[in-house]
Amino acid sequence: PRRLPASRQRLLSLLTRHGRPGDRESDDAIPLRSTLPLASQRVGPTCDGCGLCASLCPTEALRMETGGDARSLTVQPAACVDCGLCIRVCPQHAVERGTLPTLEPLLTAARETLWVTFQHTCPRCGKVHTDPEELCVPCRKSQGLLADVQRQLSYEYGASQRSP
Repeated sequence: PRRLPASRQRLLSLLTRHGRPGDRESDDAIPLRSTLPLASQRVGPTCDGCGLCASLCPTEALRMETGGDARSLTVQPAACVDCGLCIRVCPQHAVERGTLPTLEPLLTAARETLWVTFQHTCPRCGKVHTDPEELCVPCRKSQGLLADVQRQLSYEYGASQRSP
């Protein structure tokens, strides 16, 4: 991860030195408390894959990944410093704070998939988008606007034909 603070590096080092879950007796296990700067994220169904949260994540704990025609948002709990920026900047209010992460993802630095969708190419403009509709949002909006203008013109034309 980029720009991982020294305090986070020390915390991860301490957790690693203390051992992995199962390496020690249960009464000797490290209690993870909510007072530690540890967090996990959840992504709700309103996520549209814009990637703003990942692009602004200071430690790259959140990352947008593209492979083939799939696009996914992943998180690395070990790199998350619980700054809350991802929650504040999400325009869809889809990113939420999850439960306290378990010790294993913190020690392995594994990435977890939070959200995944498939990309489509808009047949009208050729832009790649993740919307489930065939047309991208701007093309659907312009198509609706064009239909409104056509309805208005036909109404005005019809009214002028009926006037004496």
